[in-house]
Amino acid sequence: MRALAILASHKQTGISGQMLAATTAGLTRDPAWEVETIYLADYQIGPDYPGHPNPVLRELEKKLLAADVWIISSPTYLGNMSGQLKNFFDCFRRRFYREEHTGRLFPGKFAGKRYVSLTSCYAGPIKNFIFRASNPPLEQVDKVLLDAGLVKVGEAVQTGTRKMKELPQAKVAELTKLGQEIANPHVKERWTLTVFRYIVLFFTIALVTLITMGLQTWLFSFLAVAATFWLSWAVFVVIFFAILSVILHILTVMQHKFNKYWPEIP
Repeated sequence: MRALAILASHKQTGISGQMLAATTAGLTRDPAWEVETIYLADYQIGPDYPGHPNPVLRELEKKLLAADVWIISSPTYLGNMSGQLKNFFDCFRRRFYREEHTGRLFPGKFAGKRYVSLTSCYAGPIKNFIFRASNPPLEQVDKVLLDAGLVKVGEAVQTGTRKMKELPQAKVAELTKLGQEIANPHVKERWTLTVFRYIVLFFTIALVTLITMGLQTWLFSFLAVAATFWLSWAVFVVIFFAILSVILHILTVMQHKFNKYWPEIP
């Protein structure tokens, strides 16, 4: 069995690289597995065109096809995956999908392979839980690879990496265990963290709806107005929109204000 470990960061020895190394270390505890690690910065990755193929893409394509599992590690840069990983996905899009004459896309030659996604971010665990800083890169990787027909079997996040030099031992142990788990070729598709994100979204919407209905009931009672269907709907939409706007303001404008108090990287 073969795994391809893909590092998409500016530094090979940074936290994202250490996360990748810890995961592959767990995987190779099973002697049946071989791992090849590639550093995207070492490759001149660019698009190819009809009549002008890019030999680098062909080389990487062979590595991807030969691997049973892809382990992809990218730091969270500016709220998303690294530019190296984005460029890699952009240039491989014609290989990931089959395009119908109508422009509709279908899974291509990599369908059925398994993958694990790893990311690291500056935000601490509480801040990351509130602002979901690590969500966009993981969700983008999922969108690209799940649409390409791959199966997700693992995911991990390391928070608070702004001044971190070495990966905490607890995270090393967690990633080593993850590597051991994915060594099992029959491991089930894993949606633990994805499901968790949907659960958080569900309870957020449920809470906002509860607050909206409470304010709506109080407003009708205070004004002594009879609640008709369309009036109730209009008031609900206005209150819900107002609350949602406040939440979005906190998650965007206020987030930037918080960032200015962060110390600079030494």
